Amino acid sequence: MKILHPNNDQYCSLDELKNYYSNGYYSIISDDEKEKLNYFLNAFQDYRKTKNLIITDNTLYKNLPFSIHTTEWKERQKDVKIIDATIGNKQNLEILDVGSWNGWLCNYLTKKGHNLTGINFFDDAFDGLKTNIHYNTKFTLLQMQADELYRIEKKFDLIIFNRNWAFFQNHDTVFNDAKKLLSTNGLIIFTGLAIYKNPTLIKQHFESKNLEFKKRYNIPLFYNQSKGFLDYKDKKWLKKSDIKLNPYNRLKNILKHYFPKRPKIYFGIYFNSNL
Repeated sequence: MKILHPNNDQYCSLDELKNYYSNGYYSIISDDEKEKLNYFLNAFQDYRKTKNLIITDNTLYKNLPFSIHTTEWKERQKDVKIIDATIGNKQNLEILDVGSWNGWLCNYLTKKGHNLTGINFFDDAFDGLKTNIHYNTKFTLLQMQADELYRIEKKFDLIIFNRNWAFFQNHDTVFNDAKKLLSTNGLIIFTGLAIYKNPTLIKQHFESKNLEFKKRYNIPLFYNQSKGFLDYKDKKWLKKSDIKLNPYNRLKNILKHYFPKRPKIYFGIYFNSNL
């Protein structure tokens, strides 16, 4: 694997980037951006902690997503079943986890015998990249902007956009960059695609959260500009891009047709069959 150096235009091996490695991950963040990013991360981590949104019991990490049974983690249990069914009995796949968060999926798939690379922005010890200390497995972790996939020079058999597609601003660019990273017959899985026919309520939700965050920390809730949700324009884009949408629960999606302010939930799969 080669990575575009954070401060120049050269692609470097991980060994050449060892000065940017600490706490179990490589920080591919330019010197010019670090101060701004660190200010945001400190604010966001404080916000998450005050909302009790982090896992502080380190005994729960090794068996995620099955060690916690909240609605949030039950949804991720569905994700791994979908991923397992898609992979089948293949071994030693090169997998890129885009939006690896606390590393739960990297750990899970590494235990299955695959080679994982995770991308994440957040570096908290219970809510970001430093959570690698809670696992017995080893995988490559990169702190970088998730929409800068062009920084990576490597082929992957599987790329997973881990419940974060709604937070990308330029879908065309990110998707095209991801496709360039695919091996022959590789595929991309998009988990947790919540698509709103009428996004009024979710839009109001994010506006309210953003106002609260700005009032407390004097910066926006999102580090990069983003809607934070998907609507029917995005659904049209997904279909146009040859991404096959599959409902997590077909019956529930049918019922939600009569409640347009509630999202229909899909996962998407793109097969790189044209190479």
